[in-house]
Amino acid sequence: MNKNNSLISIVGAFILSFMTMNSVLADTEYKVRSTDNLNRIINRYYKGSNLTRSQVLVGILSVNPDAFKGGNINFLINGKRLMLPDENNFPGVTVENANKILAEHDRYYRKGVTGNLQPPFAPDLKSAENANTLKINPDEQKTRIEALEKESEALRSRLEKLVADKQDSDKKLRDIEAALQKTLE
Repeated sequence: MNKNNSLISIVGAFILSFMTMNSVLADTEYKVRSTDNLNRIINRYYKGSNLTRSQVLVGILSVNPDAFKGGNINFLINGKRLMLPDENNFPGVTVENANKILAEHDRYYRKGVTGNLQPPFAPDLKSAENANTLKINPDEQKTRIEALEKESEALRSRLEKLVADKQDSDKKLRDIEAALQKTLE
């Protein structure tokens, strides 16, 4: 009976440590409540961030376009689940572009309409205006490419850590299995 209790404790500790490891490495998911607004959410989850408030707002919008009525950041939908990316996983957006995007959203909001806006990083290339914007602004493209390269490197590092953690977890599991075998013999 004592051996079974210690085995259950070991397995329980392993499962708990594995679950904790996974929650630390994952982006945060947040369910929107009727009393929420993005400013409160940002204050709670991004306090001390190196990104500006505008960059965080546009970053959240870009990974959660369906959480906003008409794609407008001012129309957060109650009950939606927001993915709140870790600061290292944010889509690259300059402060200037974030401010432009938010200004456009605010113009529609002041009129009382959503504007049926496209997500910030999914340009409609069928629109000649959007295609020309991409051609005209090579500095912005360079900035975005650099941000994507940085994000790619962060993802590579995160993947390497996950692989190392998995190998460590597999080793611990094998050790637990060996201990269980000895206990059963």
